[in-house]
Amino acid sequence: MKVGLLARANQRGIGHQSFEAYRHYPFDRTMVVLIPDLKFPDNMKRYPDASTIHLETRTHSLTEGKVVRWLKGLDVIFSVETLYDWKVADWARENGIATVVQGNPEFWVHRRKPELPNPDLWVWPTPWRPFDDMPEQWVLPVPVPDNVPRIAGDPDDDKMVVLHVAGHRALADRNGTDTFFEAIARIRRPCEIRVVGQDGQLPKPSRIPRHVNLVQIPSGVEDRWEMYRGVHLVVLPRRYGGLCLPAIEAAACGCAVMMPKVPPNDIWPIIPLDVRQGRQLQVQAGFIQTWNTTTDAIAYQIGTLEEHRFRLLARQQEAWEWAQRNTWSALEPLYHDTFAAAIGAGKI
Repeated sequence: MKVGLLARANQRGIGHQSFEAYRHYPFDRTMVVLIPDLKFPDNMKRYPDASTIHLETRTHSLTEGKVVRWLKGLDVIFSVETLYDWKVADWARENGIATVVQGNPEFWVHRRKPELPNPDLWVWPTPWRPFDDMPEQWVLPVPVPDNVPRIAGDPDDDKMVVLHVAGHRALADRNGTDTFFEAIARIRRPCEIRVVGQDGQLPKPSRIPRHVNLVQIPSGVEDRWEMYRGVHLVVLPRRYGGLCLPAIEAAACGCAVMMPKVPPNDIWPIIPLDVRQGRQLQVQAGFIQTWNTTTDAIAYQIGTLEEHRFRLLARQQEAWEWAQRNTWSALEPLYHDTFAAAIGAGKI
């Protein structure tokens, strides 16, 4: 079975997922889709042996001839979230090649545009199912990269370090950054709070208690793994969504992870936060439910872990052990079986 990868080379979620797949799975061939973006430029040094193709952003199209020539000889191709030009699914089928897309439900544009060509197999990174009419629920988790160093803070450190990953601000404050900043004023135990964004600016807290040291990194970091060095706890009060790469990365580094107690967050080793129902939010695929976390709950849980370090130790250990069970080495056979299934589906 010969497998190809359609990839991105930027420093966003799809770029990170593509690159880790490229690093870990034995793809026979890779093509990187180049999309002009001054804020998040492509880094082709990551893919020294890959072909490239430019996306025509006005028409959102790829050059058919170049794609078909790259496809020749493959059995199946894999891509994260999109095929960039959905006609790729038809071009591949016409050449006897299957397609697998690891989608994100909120960006499942086919729900509103059923005329678009579908891949032979949709797979989803988590069991989150906000729409009843989603294609067959085939869950293909995003694995933890192999051999991530355990760089989380030691629970016995004098000061507990808490990280919030704001990243690129998504629709309706998906990561709960505004809620987290509101919670800072309510923290009653000494700690260092770090917030890492990507957009160049972050909200301002209403008040910073004297015992809280706030460190803001609004434009991100060169190496995303360095965000987690020396961090004890990662707080992600997400309001909606399926896949959460920072939760997976934090666990890989041995950090405790705090998230709202709603699906699919319970598939990760989280410290649960109680929620109340928020408003319905319109995304590309339709309307989804959002959830709100109380600022008091966030501050209380942070204070409890700072005061009772044995609880912090247990949560860090639980997260790290989960990560060791869900590495690329452990889940590679599942990817192999998925690709094989897509080939069978394409021949029905």
